[in-house]
Order: sequence, then structure tokens, then C-alpha cells
Amino acid sequence: MQAAAAAEPDPAEPAPIEWLPGELVAVVFCFVDIKTLMMTIPSVCTAWRQVCSELMAPIELDFGWAKTGPSYNPTNPLADAGLGGALGRFKTVWSVNLVGCTKVTDAGLATIGEGCPNLKSLKLCYCNQITDTGLATIGEGCPNLGSLDLSYCDQITDAGLSRIGEGCPNLGSLDLSYCNQITDAGLSRIGEGCPNLESLNLSHNYCNQITDAGLATIGAGCPKLESLDLNNCIKITDAGLARIGEGCPNLGSLGIGGCDQITDAGLARICEGCPKLESFDLAGCDQITDAGLARIGEGCPNLKSLDLRHCNQIMDTGLARICEGCPNLKSLTLRHCNQITDTGLATIGEGCPNLGSLDLSYCDQITDARLATIGEGCPNLESLNPSYNYCGQGAHRKLAKLTL
Repeated sequence: MQAAAAAEPDPAEPAPIEWLPGELVAVVFCFVDIKTLMMTIPSVCTAWRQVCSELMAPIELDFGWAKTGPSYNPTNPLADAGLGGALGRFKTVWSVNLVGCTKVTDAGLATIGEGCPNLKSLKLCYCNQITDTGLATIGEGCPNLGSLDLSYCDQITDAGLSRIGEGCPNLGSLDLSYCNQITDAGLSRIGEGCPNLESLNLSHNYCNQITDAGLATIGAGCPKLESLDLNNCIKITDAGLARIGEGCPNLGSLGIGGCDQITDAGLARICEGCPKLESFDLAGCDQITDAGLARIGEGCPNLKSLDLRHCNQIMDTGLARICEGCPNLKSLTLRHCNQITDTGLATIGEGCPNLGSLDLSYCDQITDARLATIGEGCPNLESLNPSYNYCGQGAHRKLAKLTL
């Protein structure tokens, strides 16, 4: 007996996948990678495009998957046309990540400014074709922007930054690291227009155009500031630091590494005004002495991380004041602090029971005998860098459990 032939599908009938309700299709789409979600699924049919646009909104558009090339020099082929096509497929976009998209220009940024009024986060790191013109469209069209990363966008100037200050009053995080054309004038517009700013990165401003005057506007206009990175802003002095101490009582993280004009006087103003400080980077501040460390010990009881590398004037006395006043310290870097001796190391063991990481590189007055006992007072110590010190076999045996 011959089996009946299978019936041909009726082209007028919907495919089985179309029987699924949109809510269930959306659940399935949650397991799809971001590239397929943005570029492939919306092209299949109108119904799926609608699911992507409505049921899965708001969405974060992350184009990190597009990076190609070797790890030390990644490139991203995404250009303005591709960006516009992706944005057009979604109803509400809250976040766009364009890190490394070097082919995106002002035209692509204009697409974001015109089509994403609810945008809250924009990452443009290494987008070196972006200029003030493109940034102006963001300031005009994205009033809810809360986070903006412009690091390494070396064509951005004060003019573009001014448009952000005028149009984005809700900005909470701004990264301007390596933006070497930014000056006090642009920074002032941020201080005047962004009172909700909580995080500001000005590090590696190698044009050296950020001075105390610009920093004063941040201190006066951004009372909610919690994190400030000024590493290698070498024109900052005690006067600018004082304005931050006066106006930013919620500051929890401060980096002034390489700011070699800072002295104990500026440090005192920070410690008086910022009692919530938990992370302090003073690397290369070679005018800091034991007196400055004493002020940290007195005014920063919540300190968890302290970097003192190349602070060549500090000695055991100052270190003792840190250990007495900062019992929550978890990370301490003393690299090239060559006046620290076994006496100072002993105070660490006595006063820092929560210490988890200690860098003693090039501290050539630390001996093997004292180094071997550090674990007794710091039971949570997991990482110890005694590199380039004399560290004999006895010390290595007692410190065997640590990451050396």
C-alpha cells in the first residue's frame, strides 16, 4: 500500500512562526545576539520589526561586535549609513555605544540627535571624526542625556562642549580624557549648566589648558560631584583644589596624580571638605610630605585606596598617621617611596587589618625580616608586590599564599 504524499503548504496560510503571539516572539528574541537583533531580525518581516521596535524598547545599541582587526589596533567598519539604519528600526533608544567607530561622522551623530530624544547614555570614545558640529546636535536633541564619553575625541573644542552644557542639564557623567583642545572656557559651561554632574574625567589634558579657573566653576556649580580625575592636569594648584573641597562634599574618588604643584595646603582643603573620600591618587605629587598625610588620616576615615607612588618626601611618620586614621584601607601603593623603612611597614601591619593589596616596589629600605611578618597583621592581604626589593627565601615561604 503506497503512503499518501505529504500535502504542499498553502502559501495563503501563515507560517507556523507567525502563529506565536508577539509577547512570546519577544521572549525568544531575548536569547539572540545583539548583531542579529539589530541588523537581521528587523529585516525579516514587518511583524518582527514591530516586535523589535515596540516590545523590546527601550534598547541599548552596542556596536562593539563590529570591531575587527588585531587586539592592539581594533577597527570598526560601522559608518553613518549603518548607524542610521539601525536607529530607524527601534522606537526608543536609551543608550548608544560607538566606542572605536572611527568612520562615524557628524552626519551619523546628527541622526542620533534628531531621532533619539530619550537618549541617556552615549559613548564616543575614539570617534575622532566627530567635531563640534555633531556634538551640537546632541546638545539640541538629547535633553535627557545622563552619561557622555568623549575620551580621545581630539577634534572636540570648547564650542561643542558649550552646547552640551546648554542642552543637557541632567548630565551626570562626562569623560573628557585626552580631549586636548578643551580649556577653562568649555569647562565653565559645564559647571554652569550641569548641576547634577557626579563624575568628571579630565585626565591627560596634555594641552595644559585646564587650570584653577576652570576647576573653580566645577566646585561652584556641581555640588553632587562624586568622582573627579585630574591626573596629569599639571596646571592645577592648591587654589583649584581648595574650590573642590569647598563645593563638593560628596566627593568619593579623586585623582591628582602628576599634578606636581599640589602641596600639603591643597591636600588639607580636600580633607576638610570631602570626608566621604574613599579613593585618592597622589602618584607623582612630590611636594606632599608627612604633614599632608596626617591631614588625610584625620579627615578621610572612609579611605579604601591610596596611591603614593613617587611621593619621595613621605616617611614612616606620615604613613603611621594614615594607618591610624584609615582602618578601612584596602589598597596601598608605595612604589618608589624610598624613605619608608621597616618601622613604617610595621604600622601597616598594626593598623590596616583590611588591606588586600600592597605595592612596595623600589622601597629599598624594607628588609626581608619585616616583609615576612606583614601577613600576620593583614590577614586579608592577597596581592603584595615586593619586586625589585630584596626578598629572600624566608619571606617567600611565609608569603607563599599571596600573589607576588
